[in-house]
Amino acid sequence: MCSGSASASLKAVRGCGRRRAAREMPTAFESKVHAVVRGVPAGKVTTYGAVAAVAGGCARSVGAVMRKNCPAET
Repeated sequence: MCSGSASASLKAVRGCGRRRAAREMPTAFESKVHAVVRGVPAGKVTTYGAVAAVAGGCARSVGAVMRKNCPAET
């Protein structure tokens, strides 16, 4: 686990302090990207290009979706 200050600085770097507005739902493309990424087996890696090929977008748009995907806070 990260210490409080390290965790706060990590959130600042990743931009994870932002919260989605309650009315803002994920787009169809974001949902597809998340579904594809959830399907990657633990311990395996893939590229944004490979995810994009399955989800129907481009690698840069997958990167933008993943940038907004903040880890769950515990």
